[in-house]
Amino acid sequence: MVFAVILISLLWIFQTVLLETFYKHVKTRALIDTADVITESLYNADMTDKDALHSIVGKTAVKNDISVKVIDSSSSSANAVFNPVFSVIAQHDNVLSMLRDSELYFIYRDATENGGEWMQHYQRGSYVMFSVPSNGTEMHKDEKDRTEFSPRTSFKHGAPPFFKKGITQELLYAKIVTRTDGKEYMLLFDSVITPIGPTVKTLRMVLIFQSVIILFIAYFSANALANAIAKPITDITGSAKQLAAGNYDVTFDGKGYHEISQLADTLNFATKELRRSDSMKRELISNTSHDLRTPLTMIIGYAEVMRDLPGENTPENVQVIIDEATRLTTLVNDMLDLSKLQSENASLEITEFNITKLSEDIIERISKLTEKDGFKFTFNRSKNAFVKADEAKITQVIYNFISNAVNYSGESRDITVVQSVSSGKVRLEFTDRGIGIPKDQLPSIWDRYYKIDNTHKRSHIGSGIGLSIVKTILEMHKAKYGVISSPSSGSTFWFELDVTDTVDMIE
Repeated sequence: MVFAVILISLLWIFQTVLLETFYKHVKTRALIDTADVITESLYNADMTDKDALHSIVGKTAVKNDISVKVIDSSSSSANAVFNPVFSVIAQHDNVLSMLRDSELYFIYRDATENGGEWMQHYQRGSYVMFSVPSNGTEMHKDEKDRTEFSPRTSFKHGAPPFFKKGITQELLYAKIVTRTDGKEYMLLFDSVITPIGPTVKTLRMVLIFQSVIILFIAYFSANALANAIAKPITDITGSAKQLAAGNYDVTFDGKGYHEISQLADTLNFATKELRRSDSMKRELISNTSHDLRTPLTMIIGYAEVMRDLPGENTPENVQVIIDEATRLTTLVNDMLDLSKLQSENASLEITEFNITKLSEDIIERISKLTEKDGFKFTFNRSKNAFVKADEAKITQVIYNFISNAVNYSGESRDITVVQSVSSGKVRLEFTDRGIGIPKDQLPSIWDRYYKIDNTHKRSHIGSGIGLSIVKTILEMHKAKYGVISSPSSGSTFWFELDVTDTVDMIE
């Protein structure tokens, strides 16, 4: 509505208030431009050939509704007779046919003093009367009904002065021309400025109807747009408040404009992810509670047995308590590590180290922990590879990949680690022959709360949230990583780091 009001206001200003000013400017500019064209045409023309002169000047003058009079001013003086060469009269009763020789002289004098140009506005029928007193030294002019000014200077600095509105005006313009043959001529141009009061009144009536129609259309368009845009946004806002309150079953309806539909789709996707994240978080809490409860129960149970029953204070029972306490510590540490890695305070301590030797040490350590369960580890490598990375965090990566292979190896219990060096990269692959991962779940296995199935399974080692730790560490190193897997065919997890040096293995 504001936009419509601004448009209407501009229409009123330009088509009524400023219309007459623009019209007078246009007429004055057209007179000067036409005079320039005619002057250029007459500069080398044969001034004795009246027919040729009419042919040259007539069309341009009549086309622009301008009267033209060419006067021989070679021997001009206060008492001289100015001989007209020829004239083209576009309108009758104009001032060109009424000017006397004395008046022509003063026009010529003023034009000469003004650089060869002179212009005068006056009310039609009240043309300037010049008179010469007996002593011939002074000119008396009636200043009431005329305004004299320099045409080009006036246009440069603003509008020329005009007479009262609603009165027909004439514009008299004089120009001195010296031809190539040395003869001097004064060209007089006259243009009528017709009052446009009736036109302005007509435009005002038209604008009134236009304004009413525009405001009417703007009002109903504004209402329609408000309903089309505001209602979906209001509905989305209501749904967003439900989502903020924890209702993850809410849906966002964004029918209408494309941008609102995109917003609704984005919010629906966010709701789906929040619902999924909340579900996995609840599952993690349930599983973590189970993982915490189990070792605590074992510790309390064995401690009570050792306290209450004579002879139960054996090294075996003490070892059970130590193992369960260690598993409990590992779970808590992994959860703290994940939280720290995903915070903004996490940083890397880059050093150069032998990743091949590091992998060997981790495999050997885990092999000793799991040999009683029948696990067999194979490490294939041909070179010692050196990398620049955070050694402690890469240790976590390798440890968690192997722990994941142990936990999901199934009945096979064979785990293979392969190191290869190519194109300035060292690649480590960890392969198990276990249950595998469905293809549609592969993108989700790195999520913080993800678990392959909903049936909690006690891990042989580790906390069960290792892949999320791996993802965070490798992304901090800007390293590539991935998984290749299918159900019942096992899984191969891998990652790559830039290699700084390699040394052949010594057999």
